[in-house]
Amino acid sequence: MADFFGLSASSTTAAAAPAPEVTQEQKILLCSLSGDKFKDLFYSVCDSQREQLHQFFLAHSVVVWEGTAVTGLESIQEFFKRVLPSTSHNVKSVDVQPIFAPGVAETATPSMMVVVTGDVEYGMKATTQGFHHTFVIERDPASTDTNDKHYVASAVFRSHKPLASGAGGGSKTSSGSSSSSSSSSGRTFGASGRTITVTTAGRPRSR
Repeated sequence: MADFFGLSASSTTAAAAPAPEVTQEQKILLCSLSGDKFKDLFYSVCDSQREQLHQFFLAHSVVVWEGTAVTGLESIQEFFKRVLPSTSHNVKSVDVQPIFAPGVAETATPSMMVVVTGDVEYGMKATTQGFHHTFVIERDPASTDTNDKHYVASAVFRSHKPLASGAGGGSKTSSGSSSSSSSSSGRTFGASGRTITVTTAGRPRSR
């Protein structure tokens, strides 16, 4: 199974025998097992060891949170530590699909796309909100045939919002005029007495 981000158990120091060729069916199964392991590890760290979460990423990784892109390892670390409030995730489903690419060793675990859905609770709020999280996990360029490591190349997060009533997805205001959700200033969620507003342009704002 792939070693994710140096956060898994250490391997034995004994010399490893050459690994046999892995069939495509075995790789698909290996991806499924690795993706499930990644899901458990990522949300455990996110909820209880947030300061370690940046270890899943590299310098060219991209995080897109509610439409706002955060790039670069330092910016990603700052986002998870300073902007994103504390969380408690309840994962309901995970789907893992391998991404086969030419030039990758036959013994290696391929890159993969991991799609996770569930509920998340922010800060001390008692209510939960549905979420959809899509990861592209790629093989670390520093990997070898006997030391197969992966990292998160991109992570796209979206919360589930109730559909607006009325024609065209708009909602009626008190004056009777129609307003579309696309004209709102951004998505908000509360956290420990403050509100984080994530807009579709620019960086997240807190107030």
